[in-house]
Amino acid sequence: MTVYQGEQYALPLEICFGNKLLTPQDCDDVKIQIGTLCKRYRAGELSFDPEEKLWQFPLTQAESRELDLGRTPVQVMVRQGLELHVSRTEPLYVGRCIIEEDWE
Repeated sequence: MTVYQGEQYALPLEICFGNKLLTPQDCDDVKIQIGTLCKRYRAGELSFDPEEKLWQFPLTQAESRELDLGRTPVQVMVRQGLELHVSRTEPLYVGRCIIEEDWE
């Protein structure tokens, strides 16, 4: 997936542990790390599309502007009770924004 600096997104990601697809019922807390950006969500704070089986991670314009250009690793950590699960996803490609100035 390609994202551009300065754009706002709901990043669609699949979270798996082993061969099991994790849904909101499987998670108490979720952390996502995109490059150097790390965000934590409590149960119920993230959207999940049950038909597509994808989580929707919000990424603001300010956050996307801070991402390094090029291939950026993505890692997700899920807490289930006392257990922690780590899932790596496909990396994002971060492109330069076309318009670099904010609205005044």
